Amino acid sequence: MSWAHSSTPNDIHHVAHWPYDGKRGKDEVQIPTQVDFATQDWGYLISKDADPIRWFKLLLLEPRDLKRDMKDTSVPLEDARTKLRAHAGFEEGAVVDLIANFLKKLWDHAMEEIAYEMDLDLLPIKVAITVPAIWPLYARQKMETAAKKAGILNPRRIGETTLILVEEPEAAAVSTLFDRKEYPEIEVCSFTEVVRSKLMVSRLESALLCATAEAGPLYFYPPSGLKGTY
Repeated sequence: MSWAHSSTPNDIHHVAHWPYDGKRGKDEVQIPTQVDFATQDWGYLISKDADPIRWFKLLLLEPRDLKRDMKDTSVPLEDARTKLRAHAGFEEGAVVDLIANFLKKLWDHAMEEIAYEMDLDLLPIKVAITVPAIWPLYARQKMETAAKKAGILNPRRIGETTLILVEEPEAAAVSTLFDRKEYPEIEVCSFTEVVRSKLMVSRLESALLCATAEAGPLYFYPPSGLKGTY
């Protein structure tokens, strides 16, 4: 998780000090998406000998919308589905509740960390959550519901909190543009090289291309900064 103030958008801060072994202090940019139903531990708090549920974000998708290779061979995904069905605390809409609980833990910790830097009561907040580009509308709506249940959009005196869903390839393109903002050149790679990896970024005729190897949109970012979708 990362954040920035609108007055200094290029000054990006990473949320740190994640709970870890009963202490605060795991300074990683990413946190593992995992929950232990037995202890209610999450992220880095989960011990190595625990058997947590993972991959649960993908359970927002109906089986018919999963890629064939994932549907047929994904043991972790089936394990997540089995754990969720067996857990007595979750019934219909279980995956949305599970994701909401996880997001709430992330959100509460992030707000605590950011509060050390500035007074959040005086600032409106805009939140971006990334989702796969090929996710259908119903899966995106479930993610929005989970964010609301997590309290991310709770009323604040300063005004409403804004939530947007950003497609992962687009987020990767924006991140790459930011990382290379001091360098006008971006290496050119052939289309063959592009399709070999799941996530690709290349410069094609003075434009930044971001794509995925699965069915989904291609994003072109010309030097002007205007986005084109194909």
